[in-house]
Amino acid sequence: MPQPTDEQLEALEHFKSGRPLKITAFAGAGKTTTLQLLASSRRARGAYLAFNRSIAREASEKFARSTDCRTTHSIAWRAVKSARRFSSGKMNDPLYPNQLAEVLELKDVRFGTKLRLGAVHQAHILLRSVRNFCQSADEALGDAHVPQYGRLLGAGKEVLAEVRAWSVANSKAIWSRMIDHRDRLPLGHDGYLKLWALGRPKLGYQYVLLDEAQDTNPVVLGVHGHPSAQIVYVGDKHQQIYEWRGAINAMANIEGCDETYLTQSFRFGKPIADGATRVLETLGESNAVRGNPIVTSIVEANGRTRAVLARTNATVILEILQATGVGLRPYVIGGTKDLKRLLSDVFELKKGQPVLVPSSSVSRGGPTLSSSPRLKRARIYGPLSN
Repeated sequence: MPQPTDEQLEALEHFKSGRPLKITAFAGAGKTTTLQLLASSRRARGAYLAFNRSIAREASEKFARSTDCRTTHSIAWRAVKSARRFSSGKMNDPLYPNQLAEVLELKDVRFGTKLRLGAVHQAHILLRSVRNFCQSADEALGDAHVPQYGRLLGAGKEVLAEVRAWSVANSKAIWSRMIDHRDRLPLGHDGYLKLWALGRPKLGYQYVLLDEAQDTNPVVLGVHGHPSAQIVYVGDKHQQIYEWRGAINAMANIEGCDETYLTQSFRFGKPIADGATRVLETLGESNAVRGNPIVTSIVEANGRTRAVLARTNATVILEILQATGVGLRPYVIGGTKDLKRLLSDVFELKKGQPVLVPSSSVSRGGPTLSSSPRLKRARIYGPLSN
């Protein structure tokens, strides 16, 4: 391990106090090295909780054996599967609106005199309500978890109250089926994480290093809200990207912690650091990014390269088509496997063939094109009603 910087040593001193700690780490500022330093300072059993399995796997090769490198989902998965006797399919399989509408035999329902919701639209609302509950720190499903979008945006207060009462009642029924080991309606990853959190688990560690805390769901933060272990939140409030999935920016909102910064970047030199600082200043950041003095960096506008941030697959496909149409060679970060599968499913549906992804399923007044016959035979206790 290289010689620690002053900022890393300051984080270590705060960690030794045993108090909750927030470490704000700018891009390339030695975050993993700092966490290794903290973990190696104790012989006690601790955990490094990563955002995904690949990061956890990579970290396990760097941290001491006394530190478990896991994802929160993996801890929850093991605990719930052992306690509940759920099958792997029930734990992992996703549930899509088209499937839910089919297995629950949903029919059109009317709210008030003007609002009528079709079966798939109902299924969307119910699944979003359950998902919002699962991602929250709340003990019970309620009105706050019912989404308001699409046709609901123009509905009056009385109609919305009727929709919420209907959604809460039926979403609770779906959740009850999801957590019943006799029912094959799947839980999914959000579901088993919520079920685990509702049991107020004790992790059995003396400290927990929670990485990418700016993108942590309330349900996970709720587990650490009354910790039996010292909690260290690590991340950068300016790098949050999953607010649309219900994430809470713990780096900006969690209070009552000691706080330190890692501002010395090891990836780039002063020109890039100065540019990053100017950007962060527009967001209200008072700490400057420091560049690596031994790295030569150049900032120039060559007009040949640009980055496009896309929120949907449709936008990604459109940008690719536009780029290739003028002779450019686009690169998609994260790969194109999912896009290729989606396009393949579109061609299969146009030919009237079953598809690989249940979310691509459609019905044209005849049999539904779906790849999940197992779910169709799920043990369901009857359709929902208004």
